[in-house]
Amino acid sequence: MQIQLNNTQLLTKSDIKSAKETILAAIDNGEVSPLDIQVQIKQAEALIKELDGDQKYKSALIDEAAKYGRKFEYKSGEFMVKDGPAKYDWATTSDPGIAELLKLQEEVKAKVKQRQDFLLSLPSEGQAIVTPDGEAITVYPPAYTSGTVVQFTIKK
Repeated sequence: MQIQLNNTQLLTKSDIKSAKETILAAIDNGEVSPLDIQVQIKQAEALIKELDGDQKYKSALIDEAAKYGRKFEYKSGEFMVKDGPAKYDWATTSDPGIAELLKLQEEVKAKVKQRQDFLLSLPSEGQAIVTPDGEAITVYPPAYTSGTVVQFTIKK
């Protein structure tokens, strides 16, 4: 396997848009198959996901960036070293109020999911129900929209 990251062309946002247009024109002209492009896109996405999720890579990136300061320009972009999103562990507070509210939140989420499942199971013509206050209404399944996609899975 050859790693060519050092020789990768530096792209600005306008270069990326231009490259997209070039690829679309090549597809339109029959010079390249959209299947080949999709394979390359999925392979690049998989590599990016693997690297972004790897703690060794993250540590090396932070260490290298620290050499340049908190904010610096590098090649075709700008880096900023900053604190990530805050995460709080509410269980450590020993506060019964927050514990009760978090439990209630989970119960509400479960009830919403249960009601969504019910609505998904309805026939398209709807179903008559009686509301808690005694009103008879007809409820319908949710509107469904979808588009066609082509899925590509990288072999193991």
